[in-house]
Amino acid sequence: MPARDFEALCSAMALTQTTKKLSLQLIMNRELQASYEHWWKWLAYALFSKRSNACSSIESVIIPALVQLTAAEVRAFISIVTSEHPEETLFGTPRGRVDERDATLTSGAPIRWQFDDKGQTVLDSQLLTLETAIPFVRTFSDDGECEWSENNGGSPALTSLTMELCLNDMALADGFVPFYEAIGSSLKFLRIDCPPFGGPQDVNVNTIIRSCPNLQELTLSRALVDLEFDLRSYRASNTPIPELNIPWFDVVQLAKDLSDPNHELTKCVRRLRASIETFPLPMADAEPFIPPPFQVSVDSLLSMLEANERLEYVRVQAVDTEPLADFIKHDMKPIYRQFPIKCKAALLSVTQSRDMQVEGEKRER
Repeated sequence: MPARDFEALCSAMALTQTTKKLSLQLIMNRELQASYEHWWKWLAYALFSKRSNACSSIESVIIPALVQLTAAEVRAFISIVTSEHPEETLFGTPRGRVDERDATLTSGAPIRWQFDDKGQTVLDSQLLTLETAIPFVRTFSDDGECEWSENNGGSPALTSLTMELCLNDMALADGFVPFYEAIGSSLKFLRIDCPPFGGPQDVNVNTIIRSCPNLQELTLSRALVDLEFDLRSYRASNTPIPELNIPWFDVVQLAKDLSDPNHELTKCVRRLRASIETFPLPMADAEPFIPPPFQVSVDSLLSMLEANERLEYVRVQAVDTEPLADFIKHDMKPIYRQFPIKCKAALLSVTQSRDMQVEGEKRER
């Protein structure tokens, strides 16, 4: 996609009022490193800038198969996310005498529309004029001498993000910490499909939670385990979330942790996918992990299902389907969950209304 088309797309994303869910397939050519730093700036403007937070209707973004994100790209991205004047930062223009505004370009106003390969205006090109006014024009680096008709609007910031990380170099994973810190304040739902056999440093659940202070649901996916964390109770009570230690490649240990009603994982893990493997697993920064015998893994998961009263969904993947009947026995098992106050109030109001209706019918008889 040509740069001007990508910039136009990002400008539209920052202002859209009809799109709530967006999926972006980013295929990056590493030979154009400088260009992609520029593209990450535009993505930041489209999705996480002060401008998009105020105007865009996009609430959920999916970014599949992200191969790499360099430290330079993260810095470029953050420069826009944290900027109080993102348009001026994006274009490298000086601060204006007046703040940025949404305006309506009046009909008949001259427009310079032609730009060279470096993005500079072609001054000797013919000016364009339109018979109708153009709303939602963003002004920045304004000298204060123009007259505009102001046009204001607003909508909620982006709250949901899904990313599939396919990093070629695990050392670059450290760049994601400032990335999460920059965008985390608005996120309520986050899913990260992590490199399947990367080392533990490339997905630190505690760092992610600290970077996203309003997060309600977090899903992390690895080769053997997917975990969905429900953090609502902590947020509602303003209680600090404890440090979580996750044995990503040891299903037996994970089952043991989830069997303990007082364990930190038991209190917040709501959905689980576990894959029972019998072959050695490659590790990015350590010796291959040797799984326990198949039946040991099966027995540990079945024992966990007997003890755990909080898991809403469990999926077990295995080549051998013989233990399937034992797992099915736990289907539709009652679980422990506190009703939110709103649900309790709704239930009581319906019950009270029905009692009053029955009492009225008795009186009529």
